[in-house]
Amino acid sequence: VDTLRWAGAWTALGIPSPPLRIGEAACTGPTHAFVFGGFDNNLFSALGDFWSWNGAVWTNIVTANAPSARFDVEMAFDWGRGEVVLFGGATGSAAVSNETWVFDGTNWNLRLPATSPPARSGQAMTYDFGRGQVILFGGGSATGGGLADTWAWDGTNWSMIASSVTPNGVAPMLAWDASRQAATLVTWQSALGFLTPIQAWTLSGQGWTPVGLGVTGLRWPLGPDGIAGFPYAKGLLLADSRNLYSLSVGQAELEHYGSSCTPGATDLTAGEWPRLGAASFGIDVVRAELRRLQESLL
Repeated sequence: VDTLRWAGAWTALGIPSPPLRIGEAACTGPTHAFVFGGFDNNLFSALGDFWSWNGAVWTNIVTANAPSARFDVEMAFDWGRGEVVLFGGATGSAAVSNETWVFDGTNWNLRLPATSPPARSGQAMTYDFGRGQVILFGGGSATGGGLADTWAWDGTNWSMIASSVTPNGVAPMLAWDASRQAATLVTWQSALGFLTPIQAWTLSGQGWTPVGLGVTGLRWPLGPDGIAGFPYAKGLLLADSRNLYSLSVGQAELEHYGSSCTPGATDLTAGEWPRLGAASFGIDVVRAELRRLQESLL
C-alpha cells in the first residue's frame, strides 16, 4: 500500500500508509485529511481504524470512544464547527446503521439527534458552505433498495431537504464546488451504473437543479468516493480506478492529470468541448486508455 500525491502528476511517496481497504470514509479539513473504516478483502472483515494525514505522515488515531467497524460508510468535515461528522455504514453482511458520530479532534462522540435519516450505507456527504451545514444524499437501505433523499446536519439535528426534482441515488458523489458556490452531486443515470452516462446536480434553497454536461456520450465507471471539490477552485475532480478527470465551468481546460495506476499512459483528449462561455460542465480527459475512450463514445 502506498500514498500518492497529485500536483500536476502522480507521485508515489513511498511512506508507511494505512492498510489496504475499500468502502472507507474519507474527508478533508483545514490541516488534516481523515480516513475511517472500510472493508479488508484479504481478511474479509470490516475495519474500524481511524487515520489522519497531515501532508507528510499518516497517524493512527486511537480514541476512548469510536464507531464500530463498518464499511460503505461516509463522513464529511463540518467546517462551521471544526468537527468530523460520520453517518451510517454497513456493520455486517445484512446490517446497516443510522448512527451519527462526531470527532471533535480528541474523541468520537455518538450523537442522539431527535430526527435522523433512515439507516443506510453508500451515501454521499459534503459540507455546504452556503447553508453552513453537512449535506447527506442517497445510499442503500437495509433491504438493499436505493435511497434518493437529502438531509442536512446543523451540529445538533438532521432535517430533510425537500426538492421538487429528485436525482437518482445510483453511486452518488457529492462535493462543494467552489466555482459554482454550490454543493454538487454526480450520479449515474440508472442502476446499470457505468454503462450509462453520468448526471450532475446543484443544491440550492429550492432543492436540486440538474446541470447539463458539456460533453455528451461519455460513460466512465466512476467509484462512489471518487470526487473532490473545495478547496479546488476550478470545479470538481472525479476519479475512477485508473484516471482523474476535471468537471469545470465554461470552457474545458486541458491539464495533464495522469493515471492513478499507470502514470505513463498515452495522452488522449476528448474530442468535443463546450463552447467558450457556456454555462455547462466540461470534462477534461487525459491519459485515458484508447480502448476505453472508444467504448465510451459508442
